Amino acid sequence: MDKLDRYLGSSAVVSALLGTSCCAIQLFLNAFSFGCAGFAVLDPYNTFFTTLSTASLIGLLGYNYHNETLNTSNKSLWMAVAASLLLRSFPLIVDKLNNPTIDDQLIEEVIDLEIEGMKCKGCANAVHNALNSVEGVEQNSVFFDDRTAKIYTKGKKVTEAELDDALKPLGFKAKPKACPQ
Repeated sequence: MDKLDRYLGSSAVVSALLGTSCCAIQLFLNAFSFGCAGFAVLDPYNTFFTTLSTASLIGLLGYNYHNETLNTSNKSLWMAVAASLLLRSFPLIVDKLNNPTIDDQLIEEVIDLEIEGMKCKGCANAVHNALNSVEGVEQNSVFFDDRTAKIYTKGKKVTEAELDDALKPLGFKAKPKACPQ
């Protein structure tokens, strides 16, 4: 593997990581109960990072094809391709985790909340996990696009204050969702 090969592979992976940092890195931090790390500042540049990652992958594949090294034994090539594609899929994975299918038979009450402080889909995942930790919450869906959450409860009566208390340590605030006029 020469310098250009390493550069293109690294560029593809790093740009994919930067383009999905609010999901990929923040999910890792969420696993250790860290709040928002501020990666949402990179969101306006997602198109640039996606383009750079795609161009780097095309360059990497073309370069290896030209040098006749595009084969299954070129592990670093395929690792760069796999890592880039996996990183690009993180936003889809996070959306699925934050909005699971709800079984209507498990629900007694639905609470709609507005969530303040969510800056990215990784933050929405932290909110989702914190709400699920509240006793009586059967399931919840968090919607980053409109900064809301639907909480489905069964058994114990869950108050909005309990839900807000679960979010405060992570830097988020929950309040009742305003009814449309």
